[in-house]
Amino acid sequence: MEPIESFGYASYVRSQTRPSKIGNAEGTSRVRALKRATSIGMSKGSTRHALYAVMDTGVEREVVGGAGWKVLHFSDKSEPLHGGLNGMGSVNLPFVDAVTAVEDSDGRVVLIGVGEAGYDRRTTQFESLWNIYHMRSNGVIVDDIAKDVGGKQSFTVTDNVGKRSVIPLKFNGDIMTVAYRMPTDEELLALKINWITPSMEEVTPHVM
Repeated sequence: MEPIESFGYASYVRSQTRPSKIGNAEGTSRVRALKRATSIGMSKGSTRHALYAVMDTGVEREVVGGAGWKVLHFSDKSEPLHGGLNGMGSVNLPFVDAVTAVEDSDGRVVLIGVGEAGYDRRTTQFESLWNIYHMRSNGVIVDDIAKDVGGKQSFTVTDNVGKRSVIPLKFNGDIMTVAYRMPTDEELLALKINWITPSMEEVTPHVM
């Protein structure tokens, strides 16, 4: 079976026509930078992975992709990313509103929406990036402190009718992640979407 590829995660650099907000050379701004150039997915020799999102503090724009996302809306905007996608020297990612499914602490399915995210169309992509600060600014409670040092290791969303869902995170000693999967048509019809970043089509996000 063909191995699943990873984001390289060395860095994401976004080409722009305006000066950087983060002090890079004019015409570029950093979307992500790590201290190492290896995959943050921590593959450790494994060639296949479950789908998961990395709880990040450095990514300037959320990135989603792979087989686990239902795209609700494509924007006419896009941005080129350089160096960060493994095996792709440069790629232009469209902006999307997309939804995925996770499980809360009681084993119930919860729909998570990510608005205006860069979309990696490759079906082999298994990792996404969610910025913790963006989530918090949109009303999501994020406790990214590991349980073994006293943290709750979870994030909590509240939908537009006040229902709260606690989503547990996994910690492997280096990164916090949450597993996700493609939502079914029935789930999309029956469940409310909890937007962890504002959607392009919603004036008022679902997360309170």
